[in-house]
Formats: sequence, structure tokens, C-alpha cells
Amino acid sequence: MFSVNRHVRTCYHLGLSAVKRSTLEVAEHYRRRWQIELFFKWIKPNPKIKAFYGTSKNAVLLQIWTALIACLLLVWLKFKSMVG
Repeated sequence: MFSVNRHVRTCYHLGLSAVKRSTLEVAEHYRRRWQIELFFKWIKPNPKIKAFYGTSKNAVLLQIWTALIACLLLVWLKFKSMVG
């Protein structure tokens, strides 16, 4: 962990320490982080979430679950209409 002190006394912390973690652990961390990025890249246009209306964890999770359920229902209805 290191921090950089700029002229305005703002500290920036790097989330990973190369000293304490192996290369494989760092790679796994970024792979998981990338999966989260891809999830949000998919979730915003597909279920038509234009903005998150709440700022708490519960509000965001509720909106994501509601959008996922609506998206799943639409996919299921589309499938049912194709099958008959």
C-alpha cells in the first residue's frame, strides 16, 4: 500500500500491495473486477436502467434485482411465444 502526497495534501491509496500479494492474487482480483465491470456494462442498456435512483446499497440492489426479474420475464415470454 502506498500513498502519494500532492501539493494540496491529497493522499491517493493504491488498493493492492505488490509486496503482500502474489502475482496470481493480483490477476484474480482484476479478473473479478473486470467481471463486475462487464455486468454493469450489460445491465445498464439491457434492462433499461438509465440511472440508479438510490444511493444506499439496498436501493441499488433492489433496482438491479427488479430490472433483472423484468428482463428475465421478457426473455421467458419471448421464449414461450416461439415455442408455442
